Amino acid sequence: MLLRVLLALVLLVSNALAESPEVQKAMTAMKSGNLKEAYKILEASCKTGNQESCASLGEFYMNGWEVKRDLDKAYQLLSKACSEGIALGCSDIGIMYMEGLKFSKDPKKALKFFLKACNRNSFGQEIGCYNSGLAFFLGKGVDTDYSKALSFFLKSCNLGYTPGCNNVGIIYERGLVAKKDIKKALNFYNIACLSDDITAKKVGCYNLGKLLYKVGKKDEESLKKVTELLSTSCNLGYQAACDELKKISLTKERPSPFGLTVGVTTEDEFKEIVKNKGWQIVESGYRVIKNDISNPDVTGYKVAGLPLEKLKSAYFWFFKGKLMKIDYRLEEFMDKSTFYMYYDLLKNKYGTPLSYKKPQVSEGRALWKIGGVEIELYCPWVTTTTYLSYTDPDLYSKAAESDRAVYEEQTKKKAKSLEGI
Repeated sequence: MLLRVLLALVLLVSNALAESPEVQKAMTAMKSGNLKEAYKILEASCKTGNQESCASLGEFYMNGWEVKRDLDKAYQLLSKACSEGIALGCSDIGIMYMEGLKFSKDPKKALKFFLKACNRNSFGQEIGCYNSGLAFFLGKGVDTDYSKALSFFLKSCNLGYTPGCNNVGIIYERGLVAKKDIKKALNFYNIACLSDDITAKKVGCYNLGKLLYKVGKKDEESLKKVTELLSTSCNLGYQAACDELKKISLTKERPSPFGLTVGVTTEDEFKEIVKNKGWQIVESGYRVIKNDISNPDVTGYKVAGLPLEKLKSAYFWFFKGKLMKIDYRLEEFMDKSTFYMYYDLLKNKYGTPLSYKKPQVSEGRALWKIGGVEIELYCPWVTTTTYLSYTDPDLYSKAAESDRAVYEEQTKKKAKSLEGI
């Protein structure tokens, strides 16, 4: 089985739904890890003329399972099976052309074999439809066409091949053919998650859990369901699910104003939240270190439209694509009423601060540390602005180190360029 993973898509899978008893026995042996027994079953069955077995045996030679890899032998077996109407044989020849096995890579010829397999009502048809969909999705051997990709993935899914269901879900979630349809996406992810196919299951449960967390409620029962789905995927070896579990765990511990969590939220996620909430990015750019020297690893955004009382401006800072700091600038008055209002709000939500100084005769400051995040409320004595910030100290420190390194490097370059003057 050739397998690739890209953007949660299962690529070029070639072990099909078994039909003949011999192939079913061989696949059972494979699932238990007994490739040697599976090879014996298929070899004996192929000698009797069972072309389903011959096509499956061709995969052993194509991948070098229990035998020395022999692409000539693989092609011989697969070509004969294909010519006798076995869809799996045709689909696997397509894979050989797509992957450059025995032949030079030829995506157009590969697609012809995938389509031939999809049009044959025989063993491996669902794989041919799946790989046809993948070719149209990725633009391999043909122009990218999400509508045709969806059609082939749906056919594969309806034929019982659950990796196809997963990819149908991806197309609906992203709105690649029409408007986004989250309900349909969840439904197809669920089909994949309930599958006996390990690859489909681990990717399906991951996609389902991640999407439910994104669009669903954040109450205890909902989070438990999300955690169960991601744990299932993680336990099956899907690293992205393990990473998502860590991220959710960290998010639960940390403050998340407007769903933005410093140290967790990525730049792409931030932009999506801004778009979904109807806010506007009015300025953006790299952080200026000094004069004309800036740090490309630190990106800042000024955002308008946040529904915060007394808000003058809001800035969001990222270090290497991860939210490092949220900085709110709030309108202040002589009586420091904004500082006191936000202090009460923060105290009610996060408890008594680690330190607190009233803005009387001097600056006012309150500091909380929640889940590794520093929340600071600061008000200079003579001011029209109070500052509220959420900072990840670790990322902030790394960004400062990066600033120093960039400044030193750029300063040396400038000095060198002046040597000849």
